[in-house]
Amino acid sequence: MSQRIKDTIAVIILTYNRYEEFQLALNSVLKQKRVKLHIFIFDNASEKSLETVIPKNNATYIRHKKNIGFANNFRYATQYVKDLGFQYTFLLSDDDVLAYSTTIADLFHLMQADSDIHLVRGGFATFVDSVRNITQVYTYTQKQINTLQYLSELDKAFPFHVDFYSGQLFKNDLFEPSTSPYNDLVSPFVAPLLKILIQKKILFLPDKITLFAKTEHNQLALNIYDESISSSEGIRKSFSLIGRKFRSKTNFLELINYKIYSHSQKLIKKYFDQCLQDKTTNKFLYGVIFITPGFILRYIKITSKKLSAILLKRRLKSHAYLDFKIIPSSRTRR
Repeated sequence: MSQRIKDTIAVIILTYNRYEEFQLALNSVLKQKRVKLHIFIFDNASEKSLETVIPKNNATYIRHKKNIGFANNFRYATQYVKDLGFQYTFLLSDDDVLAYSTTIADLFHLMQADSDIHLVRGGFATFVDSVRNITQVYTYTQKQINTLQYLSELDKAFPFHVDFYSGQLFKNDLFEPSTSPYNDLVSPFVAPLLKILIQKKILFLPDKITLFAKTEHNQLALNIYDESISSSEGIRKSFSLIGRKFRSKTNFLELINYKIYSHSQKLIKKYFDQCLQDKTTNKFLYGVIFITPGFILRYIKITSKKLSAILLKRRLKSHAYLDFKIIPSSRTRR
């Protein structure tokens, strides 16, 4: 058993009340080739059990009796597979989908090229309502990677969205889930990751989309945007935990999300005030967003994403690395 674990990657899927989306995510993992995997599903007390859709072989299903929150579920899951003796962990959100059948194998081979590399990730594409309805594409060319070679590993991490946990493969030996005491979405992963990157390397898979990531989370938004922390604040706290300084940067898209989803005018005003303190802020633009009603911003956001999807559809056809065949067309509707 120990030898099998040594050669096997633990794939962690955290899930909560996303029955249809989860099946897409799981299906994309089951189609992975050229690498040994064991799938771990950590269900945060969903209303409906997923047991009937999970294969009996090569998968472990753990369903909490009560919702312990995303951060605690994340800590529990990563510590669980580490305690079992797995040397590698791959993280996948329950509404994200692996883009092609050798995604994890490609990441693993990249890691094996240098024993000092402790984390690898590839590019990703974001979608809203359908896997085929892509709105943005992030791929890392070898030229982009080379331009960062003289930076520290910490400085390399954030230009390539390393704070987005899904789709990353890392070594477990130095990963300490208890590093972060905070319960926001960012710091439970970023804080222990930054601690690793002080002494170890990060690398990026060039010219590949490895993940389709859903960007609209009404379930998350209604919970997270009613809390007092933004993603940039989570990163700042993570840096503080390792004794480093990080200047939080405001984001007008995050302000738009606060306006759309938050039920608290106080929190919307708080984030708007944080935006104005940033010297790089376009105060006129942020002011317009602040006074625009949320329902209008929602309409503008939906319209802009539909337009983006139309413009990207032609572009994606020219990329040979993109493999849509892993997603059955009959299951792309949500």
